[in-house]
Amino acid sequence: GLPAWRPERAKLRAAVRRTLLRYYRQPFRTQSNTPADLIHFCLAFGCDTEVRTGSVSSRSRSSSAKKINGIVALAWDYPCAGRHLLLASDDGRFIFRVGYGYQKRTGQFLAVLAMSQVDADYEIRVAEQHGTVADLVRCEQLYCQGGTDLSFVLIGLTHYLPSDATWENDLGEAWSLERLMKHELDRSPDSSSEAAVYRLVGLSLAVQHRIRRGEPLDGQFQRAAKFIADFQDHALALQNSDGSWHPRFFAGRGTSRDTLGVLRSTGHILQWLAISLPEDRLQDGQVVAAVTRVNSLLAGQSSRRYVSSMSPRDIETITHALAALAVYDRRVFKPADPDPVEPAPEKEDKEVASARPF
Repeated sequence: GLPAWRPERAKLRAAVRRTLLRYYRQPFRTQSNTPADLIHFCLAFGCDTEVRTGSVSSRSRSSSAKKINGIVALAWDYPCAGRHLLLASDDGRFIFRVGYGYQKRTGQFLAVLAMSQVDADYEIRVAEQHGTVADLVRCEQLYCQGGTDLSFVLIGLTHYLPSDATWENDLGEAWSLERLMKHELDRSPDSSSEAAVYRLVGLSLAVQHRIRRGEPLDGQFQRAAKFIADFQDHALALQNSDGSWHPRFFAGRGTSRDTLGVLRSTGHILQWLAISLPEDRLQDGQVVAAVTRVNSLLAGQSSRRYVSSMSPRDIETITHALAALAVYDRRVFKPADPDPVEPAPEKEDKEVASARPF
């Protein structure tokens, strides 16, 4: 039920939803935004993401653009700022591009599909080659290699594969989800960057899938569950009194005048906490303070310029913070909402409408 501070919670809920709606309405465009930009926008808004195709007149701001689903744009290989996220190989595989304007790390697109609950049989189109998300899963299995950051790969594979899945990579090495968990637990990412948070998100979601499937938390999954619980306490011990974290993430404590740096660290860490904390801790004062701080920082940024026109790093900063609010809204605010009234659907292109992944 609602806590004793219901008026304050209702006020925060309204403020969070205003912020989410304000950013949701800011147009990302396939003409000017890269695949990396769209991946981050989809991270924030999942299967509800809408982007625009076509051009806009700078003089009149009139538009020949139409709205399409953001995941459709990526999965159906729409050129984004002239770039294609996926390539089709001669042997029928899909090849993921990693680097500036594409995926930041291997497995990122599959991770966003998993976190957006896109089905494994959803269609992927690249040039004349058609496949499904399951084909992307098989490609990521082949690309698993030790000594690399596999945090996003872990998110995707634990979502789409059964817990006892085993496979061989391109080098003929034997892999399993248990080995993937051990690989991520044994890594030591830079504690002063978002890489440390990506690993925590991957491990947390893997443990949650295990619990959701009614399977025991044993082996590496038991080790991960303890590691996550301990790190949650560690993260909250580093939090500032205003709800923020230092721009150096887990490597330091203290306030900073670097507004975007604070939003970057606080948004990423809150996203992980909103995903991983048990429900009875999501309304603790420290978590509420972080939600309030992130929402305040986002509200201040939205009045300056469209997020879609920002630098890639700033887009990543903003969208991870939005994802944090969206997860918190879904886990804390929405369960207390009255039954929604479904709005009348807008008219949209028939092919695009049939492609929506939900």
